[in-house]
Amino acid sequence: FAAAARCSRRAVSSAAEVSTSFAARGAPSDTIFALSTAPGRAGIAVIRVSGPATREVLRLLPPGGTRRGGGETGSHTSHASLRIRHREVLPTRFVCPTTGQTLDRGLFLWFDRPNSFTGEDLCELHVHGSLAVVKAVLLALGTLSPPGGEHKSGGVGVETGVVRHAEPGEFTLQAFRNNKLDLTEAEGLGDLLRAETEAQRRQALAIAGGSLRTLYSGWRTTLRKAHAHCEASLDFGEDDEIGNDVFLSLAPIVNSLLCELRLHLAAPPIGEMTRSGVRVALIGPPNAGKSSLLNALAGRPVAIVSDVPGTTRDAVEVGLDLNGHKVLVTDTAGARETNDAVELEGIKRSKQHARDADVVVLVVDGASMSGVETLPKWAMDTAHAVVLNKADLLEGGVEKNDWRGILNPLNPNLLAATTLSLSCATGNGIDAFVEWLRVTVAARVDGTAGDCAGICAITRSRHRGRLEECVVHLARFESAAACASGRHEVAAEELRLAQRALGHVTGHVDVEELLDVIFRDFCIG
Repeated sequence: FAAAARCSRRAVSSAAEVSTSFAARGAPSDTIFALSTAPGRAGIAVIRVSGPATREVLRLLPPGGTRRGGGETGSHTSHASLRIRHREVLPTRFVCPTTGQTLDRGLFLWFDRPNSFTGEDLCELHVHGSLAVVKAVLLALGTLSPPGGEHKSGGVGVETGVVRHAEPGEFTLQAFRNNKLDLTEAEGLGDLLRAETEAQRRQALAIAGGSLRTLYSGWRTTLRKAHAHCEASLDFGEDDEIGNDVFLSLAPIVNSLLCELRLHLAAPPIGEMTRSGVRVALIGPPNAGKSSLLNALAGRPVAIVSDVPGTTRDAVEVGLDLNGHKVLVTDTAGARETNDAVELEGIKRSKQHARDADVVVLVVDGASMSGVETLPKWAMDTAHAVVLNKADLLEGGVEKNDWRGILNPLNPNLLAATTLSLSCATGNGIDAFVEWLRVTVAARVDGTAGDCAGICAITRSRHRGRLEECVVHLARFESAAACASGRHEVAAEELRLAQRALGHVTGHVDVEELLDVIFRDFCIG
């Protein structure tokens, strides 16, 4: 009876997981359409249609269809009799299905299910990229009436037919529901669409191509096999010694996986830095030249520069592309003692930016060293480099090493910081600083592009949280498996929960609540 109860409980749990996963991934889809290229004037615009009623779009082709040689036929064959093959391209006119008026001339591409991107019947209409042409074709698609039915007007631009305009990311959502990709690949595709630098492109392309899916699915397969052995031992093992042997034999396998996961989590946050950008914070006393340095890096006046101390009250951020890496440089409020409530809030935020930054640059007035003695400890503890600005005001050109005698007694941590002198006024030394910054950023992320020691890097906090959850369950399994047979059912449950945590990352279980969050940032088409 105990074994039967265990089987019943696990069957209900597994059925719930499968049911939820099936509901998330196998739900029927509408037929949707959208402009897949950027809106505005262009040589070509691509309109994509996907779903079970995609064949109805053939009604936008002229009644005679098209000849496979490329020219239009003169016959009056119905669109329903047109036979079109997978991946076939047809040069054609596009006509209004209600009036027969020619809308444009272009190409019609067809992809059969399940071999399309979405897993549904899918077609693309390649038309000229003017605003008027795109609007006319989209309007014709939105007002396609059901076969044999009469079109009911819903007003200009109102969709009343068999296809509807897609929501953001809905084509990729169709692909996910049809098991064409998992959540990590969908996220990689989203990152690829937003990639600004070469490193982001390489990383996103690898993830969209399945690098994380392969890694995580392999781990999940290992867990599934181990869990199956545990359940078989519990359900059919009549001898406690046999059960002990089974769980002990699984211990090395689980321990090996646990070590891999811990290594994966302990790796530097290369993937997250590549995706979000390497954060550089410019900190220091007021009037040291932080805003001037930011303007010099940006090549334009993005921050206000003034002789009045405390001009910068809030952070000003500029994005740079340094040798293929996204770098976010932030100018912060000058750190000093003050009673001004607004300035105090700015200094508080400066401290937080210094804590969150990957690279911290302490900028000081190299000519007068004003404000250095009153710098708070946090401003010097975190500095990776000390920039001595206003070098043009130094007579005779004092060597950089001379300034260590002034800076280092303030905070021994500055001994490890790189010291650079420059002048934002003349531009001297700016190139050397940019080169140092380039090398520093490259040391953190270059040569990896989302891969660290042969292991794909974590790119999202969502992944990190679920993997940490998996590690917790595997550690609990080890403790339970080493105990007497009374703990074996607990050990089996921990394996199931670990497997489930990995399933959350790839989208195999209970992810419906994540779909809106993941796909809402995609472009429409």
